[in-house]
Amino acid sequence: MGKSVVNLRAYAIVTDRLFRAGGAASPGETLMTDPLRAAIRGLFCASALCAVLTAPVLAAEVPAGTKLADEQTFSTSVGAAIGAFDPQLAEDTDQSAVINNLFEGLYSEDDKGNLVPALSDGYTLSDDRTVYTFKIKAANWSNGDPVTAQDFVFAWRRAVDPALASNYAYFLGLAGILNADDIVAGQKKPEELGVRAIDDKTLEVTLSSPRPYFPMTLTQTTLFPVPQNVVEAFGKDWLKPENIVGNGAYVLKSNSPGEVVVLVRNPRYRDDAKTVINEVRFVTITEPGRFTRIRIFCLDPSFLLRQALARGKAAIFFSATLSPIDYYRSLLGGDPEDPRLQLPSPFPPEHLAV
Repeated sequence: MGKSVVNLRAYAIVTDRLFRAGGAASPGETLMTDPLRAAIRGLFCASALCAVLTAPVLAAEVPAGTKLADEQTFSTSVGAAIGAFDPQLAEDTDQSAVINNLFEGLYSEDDKGNLVPALSDGYTLSDDRTVYTFKIKAANWSNGDPVTAQDFVFAWRRAVDPALASNYAYFLGLAGILNADDIVAGQKKPEELGVRAIDDKTLEVTLSSPRPYFPMTLTQTTLFPVPQNVVEAFGKDWLKPENIVGNGAYVLKSNSPGEVVVLVRNPRYRDDAKTVINEVRFVTITEPGRFTRIRIFCLDPSFLLRQALARGKAAIFFSATLSPIDYYRSLLGGDPEDPRLQLPSPFPPEHLAV
């Protein structure tokens, strides 16, 4: 199962001990309003979360007395053009990063890796531990339609359907869902998958054998719901910005392949009242060894920059060609005998700020 980054709506709360929602370090402190400093602090928060395996959908509990900056925009980088926003077709970290902000499944994880409910309102387990019955919270798709148990059934069946040819079709067999492996192999029909909607808000899942880890698999994008009526109405075109419908904290505003994907806040999200970031931008950087075409403080600046920021340094950086190691050297400061600092800094003093 590939990595995915944390849901960006709550990244600053997850990293509460670092900085809050763009810059404030403690309750009651006014957030930085200087765009550069706020951006760099936001980057530090996001960078610390890039290794999280599944994307938590956490309420952004802003501490009382905290004043938010007027502009709540987060920008980060992806290593390749985002080719698909389809939960059942996602294959890599970058796609999952976007999908986890557009869609939401039954469960998620908190910042400590604990399983937490997302759309699930709890479940019961049969005596033989093979039948899970989930209750689904009241939630809507971004077009206003309710999210139903049938949307999960439709999504899971299409995931194992050989006609879709998902590279993650095997995952449902790994999760232990009844008949999943046989369906992927073409020996049974998708309708025979061990999942059914008892009613609009009740989903029943049957496993081939007890799998204690099954609830944890529900955080993976392959098991997210998709809107059946929209997928059937538009076919492959359902993922275009003018057609796509999701149930996550954000909706797709625009997609310029190979350049930038822009998400904006979803006002119909079930917990929108506790979303802080209003816009998220995923900028494609195909040369990870160099920060090209964009100012460094607008992006997740990699491990080296995080180390520099941890030492209390930030910088105005306009170069389109300077390598990360040179940038790191310019920010570190400290002991002149440090072997990492033997070459002179390419930045004049006025370009550095503590």
